[in-house]
Amino acid sequence: MDVSPRLKAVLQAIGALTGAALLAYAANAAFGFASGLDGFFQDYVYPGLIVAAGSICLVRGFAVSEERGAWLIMGAGLIAWAAGDVTWAAFFAHEPSPPIPSVVGVLDLAFYPASYTALLLLARSRTDSFHSSLWLDGGIAALTVAALVATLAFQPIVDATGGTGSCA
Repeated sequence: MDVSPRLKAVLQAIGALTGAALLAYAANAAFGFASGLDGFFQDYVYPGLIVAAGSICLVRGFAVSEERGAWLIMGAGLIAWAAGDVTWAAFFAHEPSPPIPSVVGVLDLAFYPASYTALLLLARSRTDSFHSSLWLDGGIAALTVAALVATLAFQPIVDATGGTGSCA
């Protein structure tokens, strides 16, 4: 990546700060070292990490012409996800019955098509040939993982939520 030394220094500083925040978040989640600050970590640090990741993707997209579209789309998806989390924390987190569906769901869910599109664009730009059989292989792998997750996670989710597991 060919960028100016100043931009490189700024990106390294943002990366170091983001890494420190990620370590603090992970340590708090794993060990509860600042259990009195759980709300702070959930409402500020977590969305801040997503904003940092999205910002880095956007900067990469604007600074480097190679794979620009993929990085801009991924950055936009991450920023939308962070906006959904911030909106939830600011307006709905302490409401007894938050509106569902809401703009929060739209912003959160915008990440998924953006990330899929970005990953497809990156895969396409980094391979010499992309045969239709690769799509089939990817679909088979995705369905296999989905089946395993459904098999292993369905009953614990039903037990945790007190549901019956039936549609009726």
